[in-house]
Order: sequence, then C-alpha cells, then structure tokens
Amino acid sequence: MSIREMMEVMRRDKKVVAGRLHFVIAIQIGATMTIDDVTEEELKGVLGRLGLKR
Repeated sequence: MSIREMMEVMRRDKKVVAGRLHFVIAIQIGATMTIDDVTEEELKGVLGRLGLKR
C-alpha cells in the first residue's frame, strides 16, 4: 500500500471531524487521549518510516 492510498483510507475514517483526523492514543492502561494536531506531513513521514511506499 502506498502512503497516498493510506491517506485516502484515513480520510474516510469515522474519527474525521470537520475534515480533521483525530487520533485516540493510549497514554496508560485504561486512559486515552484524543489529538487532532498531527500535520499531514508528519503523518506521511511516519507512514514512510513504517515502510509504506511513496
């Protein structure tokens, strides 16, 4: 899967609110945090480091 394909899939996720993707992060056992300030460039960088092709 390419980064472009993954970004398209993520844009259709239920956690997209007003065009912005929200991530639910486990911060400790039984506790989560929602973040929405991840830039598209940061996300593409992480996906690239995980091995997705550009």
